[in-house]
Amino acid sequence: MRNTLRIISAVLFLITSISFTALGSDTYKVVILQDGKTVEVIDHVVELEKKEFQIKVILNNHDGVFMSASYSRDYYDLEEDEAIKDYKWLSHKVRAEKNFNENKELVVDDEIVSYLFYDKTQNWHRFDKGVITKGDSVIGMKTIRRIFNEDSKEKILLSDEGKDIFLFFVATDDSKSDELPKELGRLKIHLKWK
Repeated sequence: MRNTLRIISAVLFLITSISFTALGSDTYKVVILQDGKTVEVIDHVVELEKKEFQIKVILNNHDGVFMSASYSRDYYDLEEDEAIKDYKWLSHKVRAEKNFNENKELVVDDEIVSYLFYDKTQNWHRFDKGVITKGDSVIGMKTIRRIFNEDSKEKILLSDEGKDIFLFFVATDDSKSDELPKELGRLKIHLKWK
């Protein structure tokens, strides 16, 4: 009986202390890297040095994923089953960004979102150059060297960034009907600076 209790206690300890390096759903995964190494995600929080990092997105048989980057916790604090504000209009709230992530910026805004996608029939995308395709999977990197604050129009070097940033990702079905698109998975990552 004691051995059984010890085993159960050990298993419970391991389950509660597990940290993750990749978050996502069957449709996509997100990994944060710095200095070429995967940064551990603990309870949706990533601690980064104030220097270049990468957001790695793995798309599994899907075109793309929406990403919000904000100083506000509005999207980040949503419960798993809580409605996303303006969800029906999400595809209309996508910002225009440089092809191939030329400016290496993370645009921070409370309303507008990015759409990180790959379509082999197009000659452009929002990831860094060098997207990898393996069967139905796509691996894209988005290198971040500075922040662009959409409200103030200020470009901020990562070494000067003082505020935490809240990332929120959501994938939807690509139906073109007038119906509300089906949500295929959401995740959140809190970027904290060391």
